[in-house]
Amino acid sequence: MDKALDGVMISGAICVGDCRAMSTRFSEAFQLRQQPEAWLISALNLRRSANIIVEHQRGHDIAFGRALFRATIQAPAVSGAGSDGIDVEIDCEPPDYTAAYMLSGFAMENALKGIIYARNPEFVDAGKLKRVVTNHDLVKLAQTARFECQNLEGRALEMLTKVIEWAGRYPVALIAERQNFDISMVSWGFSPVVDLCLARMIEELERLIGENIENNPPIIHVRDI
Repeated sequence: MDKALDGVMISGAICVGDCRAMSTRFSEAFQLRQQPEAWLISALNLRRSANIIVEHQRGHDIAFGRALFRATIQAPAVSGAGSDGIDVEIDCEPPDYTAAYMLSGFAMENALKGIIYARNPEFVDAGKLKRVVTNHDLVKLAQTARFECQNLEGRALEMLTKVIEWAGRYPVALIAERQNFDISMVSWGFSPVVDLCLARMIEELERLIGENIENNPPIIHVRDI
């Protein structure tokens, strides 16, 4: 009987020890994932995926442009034949860059959060993310990161915030007041402003990571992520 009880106690002790060790590993991994390098890797992966979609959709741009030109020529001929108000069909699917904008927005979100952590290493926490990095508002994140927008970049961040919050993922917003967004703004054509702005964010994050490595021993390596 005593031996059986001893076995239960020993098993319980091992279980408690294993759970504590696992909790410690989770906490260490959680802190590791908050490092600027981790945010950079995520941003780069998302940008790479966005670029694949952009290149694919640009092929549709040419085909759709030709189909639109044919329809434009055909429209006067149909109208001249006495068919007032007839719609002319465009025999080609239009390009759609919505997913590319969404992924670019997510990449920006990761880059900005990486910049925030690079500028504020004390934000790294063992149990919970800081409130300043738990939102998807790119304008607010840029302000917190002290990233200065140039020319039309501010408006691009406002647009992309709506895309990553709902327009790029769902057919409808959470509340009616947020529905005032024309999805065609991100369907046709990919704005170079978005591409250049994201590139500047990534460059800034890489610069800050480089400075941190010079001033402090490396905290994280790509192989560890």
